[in-house]
Amino acid sequence: MDSQQITAELSTFLSAHQNPVDAPIMAGYMRNQFDFFGLKKPARQKLCKSFWETRTRPTLEELPSLVQALWESPYRELQYHALDLMHQSIKKSSPSWLNLWEQLVVQKSWWDTVDYLAPRLIGAMLLKYPKHTIPYTQKWIESDNFWLQRVAIIFQLKYKDKTNQQILFDYILGRADSKEFFVQKASGWALREYSKTNAEAVIHFTTSYQDLLSPLTYREARKWMKKQDLI
Repeated sequence: MDSQQITAELSTFLSAHQNPVDAPIMAGYMRNQFDFFGLKKPARQKLCKSFWETRTRPTLEELPSLVQALWESPYRELQYHALDLMHQSIKKSSPSWLNLWEQLVVQKSWWDTVDYLAPRLIGAMLLKYPKHTIPYTQKWIESDNFWLQRVAIIFQLKYKDKTNQQILFDYILGRADSKEFFVQKASGWALREYSKTNAEAVIHFTTSYQDLLSPLTYREARKWMKKQDLI
């Protein structure tokens, strides 16, 4: 498979269906960091499905090359399609994919792709192969890249009762002094999700470390519990 050619063909195909009204709105929502065809998720996924109906889909071995080619495109819809393709193959993927996903986190970084990669791909892989959790996430939380820090904090978002509470709390405390919005918000988000499984633990944690947590983290962490009249 010629990944560059497929990427070019897909770009041309989506361009023929672009929405000039929604494109600038979608770009603006992402602070004009990326170009858009103006295709919202339902339309994009329908078109991409149609695109592959006349082509042979990439094998698991070919997929990394195609993903990297799609990631190089200036159009955000192609990065979204790369994420969809990887998610469709998640059950067949091995931990070797973690290195690629780490690269994608720090390339064309913004919350939309990072927040897909962290829980849906990285988190799913680490849940299946837990021995890789500490080596990767410890490296990420100690990284100077705040997007990798965010991944280390939110990769367990979908774990529920399988959440490693010690890792969650340690990583949040380890970055409690961060001034970065996306780290503070991630910490609050992760705690809020975990509170739906173990409210008592999150109440104790946020109460005990309120002086260390940022106001944003503290507020976000307790938001769901407050609505449920648990606090």
